[in-house]
Amino acid sequence: EFTKRAFLNGRLDLAQAEAVMDLIQARSETGMRVALEQLRGRLSEELGQIREGLLRLLVEVEAGVDFTEEGITFISPDALGNGVQKVSERIGHLINTAAEGRIVREGITAVLAGRPNVGKSSLLNALVRADRAIVADLPGTTRDVLEEFVNIRGLPVRLLDTAGLRQSLDVVEREGVRRSHEALDRADLILAILDRSMPLAAEDRQLLAQAQKKACVVVLNKSDLPAMWEPGEIGPCSAVVMTSAMSGGGLEDLRDAIRAAVLKQGLEATEGIMITHLRHQTALLGAMESLDHVRNSLAQQMPPECIALDLRAAINAIGEIIGETTIDEVLDRIFQEFCVGK
Repeated sequence: EFTKRAFLNGRLDLAQAEAVMDLIQARSETGMRVALEQLRGRLSEELGQIREGLLRLLVEVEAGVDFTEEGITFISPDALGNGVQKVSERIGHLINTAAEGRIVREGITAVLAGRPNVGKSSLLNALVRADRAIVADLPGTTRDVLEEFVNIRGLPVRLLDTAGLRQSLDVVEREGVRRSHEALDRADLILAILDRSMPLAAEDRQLLAQAQKKACVVVLNKSDLPAMWEPGEIGPCSAVVMTSAMSGGGLEDLRDAIRAAVLKQGLEATEGIMITHLRHQTALLGAMESLDHVRNSLAQQMPPECIALDLRAAINAIGEIIGETTIDEVLDRIFQEFCVGK
């Protein structure tokens, strides 16, 4: 209620108001830092500059429409095209942060997968620094998907320990394997666990083939034991880490690899100026589409009235993010999130 009042009284814009809830619900230090910078207005400042640039272009276009009888040209088609291109590049940069922004705000799901007894549960315990999963030498100990949340290098990660992938006559274990495959299908990141102290098996090859279709880290576990094969034998992989869940060796490298696998661009240069809400992304995509229409209109030498219409649409789309152009239904939906548990 107080945040909504602050918005309605002009103390916060809509993006800053949403950042208040993001700050409250942040699951990691990185998410908290991004939300805090947005609350301070870094995203709003960038959007305000983009909107102001579009307004200046619109003024030039509409002035040319109003003074056609005087034969005055306020902006040339080339200058207008260059201006639209510069604004589009800034919008495109923000859109490109949306995928990683979602990760920062919502986190990722990482699945530990592999054959029985490769050390999946031991690695889960090592990553969460607690004995969450039962560990035993008996194959098939893990029958269901075990879920734990952990902060890895500033990112909220939902770790899923799964049943060992193998053919089994046991009805319960077969159900566990089925659920493992379901988890793999839904995963944002696959941690493909292989045991270097045992020969490579067909199940290992099948897992690697499936893992390469998504963000993946291949974990060569049990590095404290004599190795029976070399890393080159598994073929090209995007990321390979050697670990020992028993001794803790390689765990820091694994944490680095998990972060790098899902944050391709790195956050250091974009923290604070990042799109973390689907609503923002949708509005920016709408603005970009309107600017594409402007470029097409220029190429086809359409009347300036058509160009002005699309520029207004782009301005309104940007305004939706910061609350310059809103409807009551949108506002009610946004501020309903603050009422959870009230």
